[in-house]
Amino acid sequence: MTLSVQTVAPRPSETLLKPSPANTQSAAGITAQQQPAPLSTISTYAPDGLLLPTSPGIPPATAERNALAVHFKVSDTEILIDQHDNLSATIQRLYSQQPSFKAFVQAQLEKAFPGVRPLNAEMIAYNRYTSSGDVKTLTSSQPLVSALFDEIRAVLADPDKVMPDESGVRSEFITRQTPGDSASPAITSGTLHSIARDIATQYPKTLQTFWATPRPNEKQPRIVEPPQNQLLTLHKQQLSTLAALRMSDGTLSPTSKQLIDTALQFPTLAERESAFANGARPGVYPITVDDGTEKGALLAGAFLITKTDNSWATMPTWPNGRALPLNDANGPVVLYTPSEGFEEFTTPAQARQALANRLDQGGPQTDLLLQQLPLALQNREEPSDDLMRSAEPLTGDVLAEGVPWMLKRQQEDIQARAIQTFTPLGTNPLTDPTSSQALDDSADWSYLLDGSNAMSARDDKLADKLQPEWLKKLSPTQVALFDYLENAEQKSTRALAPLLERIPNIGAFSRDRIGAALQKLYPSVQVDADKLMVKVETKTRFHLGRPSHNETPFVKSHTVSLTDLALKNPTEFPVAESTQFTQTTFKLPLYDTQGKPILDADGTQVTWDTEQLKTLVNTADVGGEYTKLLKTELATDAESGPAGEVRKAWKANLSDSLEKDALLAELNPDAYEANAKQDTTTKRGAQWVAAVLGYPDDADRPQVDGKTIVANTLLQRGLPVQGAMVIGNQTDKAMVLYTPNAPDGVSFRELEDQAALNTLLDKNEWRVYTANRKSPVKKDDVEKAYAALKRGPIDYLTNPFKIVDTTVQTLKLQGSASALQPIKGNFQDDLYKQHVQLVIDKADHQSVSSAEVATQSKINKAQFGIEVGMALLDVVPVIGKGLSAGARLAKTGLRVLRANGKALPRMIKSPRLGRAVYADIPATATRLPNVRTAPLRPVPNNTPPPQPRLAPVVNTPPSAGPAAPRDLSAFTVPDDVIKGVPVSASGTYRVGENFYVRYTDGTGVNKVYLIDSGFHARTGTVSILDPNEPLTRSTFFRRRENLVRASNGEWRSSRLPAGAPFPGQTARAPKRPLGPTAHNSGNTPSSQPLTKRPRVPESFPGEKALMEPPVKGKNVFYHYTGHKPHAAISASRNLEPSSSTLTGEALPRGKGRHYFTDLAPDDMPTKQISETIFGRRKYGNALDKMTHYYEVNTSGLNVIKSTENPHIFYVDVPFSIPLTYRGGPNGELTTRIISHGKTPLKV
Repeated sequence: MTLSVQTVAPRPSETLLKPSPANTQSAAGITAQQQPAPLSTISTYAPDGLLLPTSPGIPPATAERNALAVHFKVSDTEILIDQHDNLSATIQRLYSQQPSFKAFVQAQLEKAFPGVRPLNAEMIAYNRYTSSGDVKTLTSSQPLVSALFDEIRAVLADPDKVMPDESGVRSEFITRQTPGDSASPAITSGTLHSIARDIATQYPKTLQTFWATPRPNEKQPRIVEPPQNQLLTLHKQQLSTLAALRMSDGTLSPTSKQLIDTALQFPTLAERESAFANGARPGVYPITVDDGTEKGALLAGAFLITKTDNSWATMPTWPNGRALPLNDANGPVVLYTPSEGFEEFTTPAQARQALANRLDQGGPQTDLLLQQLPLALQNREEPSDDLMRSAEPLTGDVLAEGVPWMLKRQQEDIQARAIQTFTPLGTNPLTDPTSSQALDDSADWSYLLDGSNAMSARDDKLADKLQPEWLKKLSPTQVALFDYLENAEQKSTRALAPLLERIPNIGAFSRDRIGAALQKLYPSVQVDADKLMVKVETKTRFHLGRPSHNETPFVKSHTVSLTDLALKNPTEFPVAESTQFTQTTFKLPLYDTQGKPILDADGTQVTWDTEQLKTLVNTADVGGEYTKLLKTELATDAESGPAGEVRKAWKANLSDSLEKDALLAELNPDAYEANAKQDTTTKRGAQWVAAVLGYPDDADRPQVDGKTIVANTLLQRGLPVQGAMVIGNQTDKAMVLYTPNAPDGVSFRELEDQAALNTLLDKNEWRVYTANRKSPVKKDDVEKAYAALKRGPIDYLTNPFKIVDTTVQTLKLQGSASALQPIKGNFQDDLYKQHVQLVIDKADHQSVSSAEVATQSKINKAQFGIEVGMALLDVVPVIGKGLSAGARLAKTGLRVLRANGKALPRMIKSPRLGRAVYADIPATATRLPNVRTAPLRPVPNNTPPPQPRLAPVVNTPPSAGPAAPRDLSAFTVPDDVIKGVPVSASGTYRVGENFYVRYTDGTGVNKVYLIDSGFHARTGTVSILDPNEPLTRSTFFRRRENLVRASNGEWRSSRLPAGAPFPGQTARAPKRPLGPTAHNSGNTPSSQPLTKRPRVPESFPGEKALMEPPVKGKNVFYHYTGHKPHAAISASRNLEPSSSTLTGEALPRGKGRHYFTDLAPDDMPTKQISETIFGRRKYGNALDKMTHYYEVNTSGLNVIKSTENPHIFYVDVPFSIPLTYRGGPNGELTTRIISHGKTPLKV
């Protein structure tokens, strides 16, 4: 009998109905008449023992205007952002009330020792005695925290172990109020073991109790409810506000906004079915992941909203059941995940595919999603088709379901962290703040509901929306070229980062240097200079010019860490003032890293005074030594060694950044104005830039239009603007300005002349930009600025740029505001020297060396850009000691970071918009309009779901005709297995935890087959398992055939491989596709061809360059890899070499091999391919190293056939093989990937 594919008849076009009284009544009537009885729904996913929070539906959020907002005409967008920030702050305050591990331990001890008050664990000891008759002998005595540490370790190592009774051994706890007091018994009803067991196991339970125990509401104290209810309500309000904000700024469509409002206003199934008629009711569904059970594991915090819930307005109402197949029907849809916020898709299938790709591609996006799953599911390494293919409606609130799941995940994380923290001998987590903080971090699940990442995703979408039109109209080839250059920049950044991380920052250097000095004095204790707090007391007396005995001093006290004190170097003496006298004293009580006082020989705590601290700091000389360190580690003339490696890597990264920025300038129709005279195919400015980038050294740089091209350093008042460069020919007045991370995002631009340059740089946002890139002025010149500022008017406080003007004029009287200085030699070397000098100067201005103190050269400091975004001068003693004349941007910036959620807290987490932070800080602090510097980047023409970086394999959908059934008789089970078991509505039989179906295979006999319960039977798709395989093996490796349920209820063969699209679902193009080829003259929007540039020499020339030859023709091989290596390849676009031979022996040091095979995925059964190339593997893991495949064009590479295996080939080099790169004389974009994807399972 021939079976047809099950299809759903198309319905007339429907409009999403708004609930109304009439509609509500109609819906209720329809529901009562047409609701079939056997329709299944899932009541809850909540783990056993955890309560679901409750929260009513909420109305759509709106901009709440007060009188000030009306008066100042504040926009809806600004108001909604402020409302979102307030909700975020409230949520964080609620999170902060969750008990910390330290507070939990203290509460457990107070519970164990009710008669000891106040309870100080350090003053309690645990004694053990042996007794013989009436004689009692002390055998051991331990501080309580040490004894608990040992016992907790034993509990965590074997939680079920029963502690044996020790005959003849007695124990007791004793306590003292102070170390010198006599001991007294500390009465407790417990034992050391019971106290330790409670601490080891009850912390998660305490947190669960906290969230479920009613308490007064923060805003309405009369309302008593559990914190988890408050949290859920706040989260709903936050989501509604986010939807209103995105609707306001144009990053969310009205249709999607209405869907979100509906889901939040009617959170339960009953509420939606009462408010909307059948056939016009939105659906709200949880997202589940295959965990081997029928209903799957909940992806906590994520949900899907569909335009319709698969119900029909005509009878029967639910012809296909309540389950919603994630196919191409019932759209449009909105997907919400905590990491990406609201995303819009045309169909559920597209939403599922986008989420599946995100789970599969690896990296931060995958990690964020996996945090929403049970820990065991997150850490599994076996491959699987993770996402369920259907969504089942919940009877309750989808958002509420995430809370108990995350409390369960919290419990798992705490237990895992406790084992890691308590298992090693050494540091005691009961007293060590770092270990205690690690346990607090493991208990933090705020990422699920805090909304920060969702707002960051909104920022990304808004940045794309605000990008110029020309970036939205690029061809796929142009986008591919940008994608390649951006990836190259990221790769060189990753190479540079670890080299820079070897150099400590000035704070860490100060801490370690002072710590080493203290360690010499107290070798038996551990100290942390960051945690040693120095009390600073300043007494100031003002002389009034006449004798007086009532000159009451002005006393000011504060604390500062010893690390910071070492940077300030208090050995300097304050400048004498004719009208005042100031005396500063220091006092430091010493503690070890666990907070215990350091005692001297007499048992008294060691306390250092002013002179001792000055001697310590002066001897350590943090400022002077750190400058020496930087000059050594960043030596600008080093050709080898650590400094040489940093220099080469920095220049390589600079070259990649310039290439990317130059491409954007070529694509930008407004970047360059004048036409070239000789080569008219490109603009003159683009040719200037190409000449400089292609030939960094001016000695061999080619001419353009017969004129020499010069790269110049940009000077302002004699100070170089680090990283900036001006390119011209010293004949024409026009010039090209290069400013990385410019305020408007444009790196290369052509300017008419010097006057145009000065006009640009005089804008407020550019003054902020250039000030941050200039070295501080010489300290010996500050006295002039000090005198000038003291004469200035008090309006400096309200006009900070007047301070800049006054001081610049006083300190640097060097002609015009800007000047150009030709760069001789390699411009990359010159920019590196600028960069290093800026780093050294800023570090020098953040510290005071002992040499400066000795020569009295330091009076004050004028800082241009010492901290991120610094635009103001920080001249401390202008009016009097301790009184600052100008606003202190460091403090302002801190307030911005805490309070201005408009851009900063979220964008810091967003790599794409990270540099916008550094423009927004000074803009806010100096009362300038916010300066946005989101980097220019291509914008997709539509909004397809995110895809892996490499173009995926396009899976061809099966034909409409039936697939020929195969002989599966080897995988049947006896009919008696399901004897007496009724068939369910889904067409399956359930026996215990197993599920079965009846199916007629190629032999024509109807038999019983075991199916994977992880494949939802309610979707109409199941997978037959091989019952002969061990049950311990992953179901992925046991699957033998996929079946689809036909309209008559019978099963037919599907032949859909894991992860393949359903029939009718086409593979989506990636957001930034990489075409198989790229033309070297791709046209810009203005029909301007791209400039042809010779390739910049690599920083590591030689054999590595052989990895990037021109690809001519095809030489096809295959490379198989596991799940995690596939994610790494997708991220880096490189194949990494192996360090072993085929037999597993290590290759000689410095050698490497890339292995390939000539076996395609469909050449033989998958398991046989694995055994052919990898051999028979231990424990039968035949497929875990070949979950994905790459079809690679190896043209141009020296491929060697192995003598040990006829199907193995290799390239014998230790370097990575780039999968996309620019090769050939004109830098054509080359790709080696012919196809790639999940390895189709063939049996």
